[in-house]
Amino acid sequence: MSESPPNAEQVNRAITWYRREKSAIAQRCPIATPGRIFRSTWLDVLEKHVALWESGSLGLHLAMAYIYWPLKTVRAALYPKF
Repeated sequence: MSESPPNAEQVNRAITWYRREKSAIAQRCPIATPGRIFRSTWLDVLEKHVALWESGSLGLHLAMAYIYWPLKTVRAALYPKF
């Protein structure tokens, strides 16, 4: 997940990573990060946002806020040297 301006490819790559790591993420919940705790219920909310994004019902900026940035934060917590 790069630091370029927000784009759909970033969101799609984050979703691909999430699907690949979903069981590891679920096993590690709750995941504490500075200022936020990702509980197992967050995964249900994330799934809803992913479905909205994939159906075309969620705009890019909301997808960045609800999908990309949270997944980037979780990835950094799970794999700090990634």
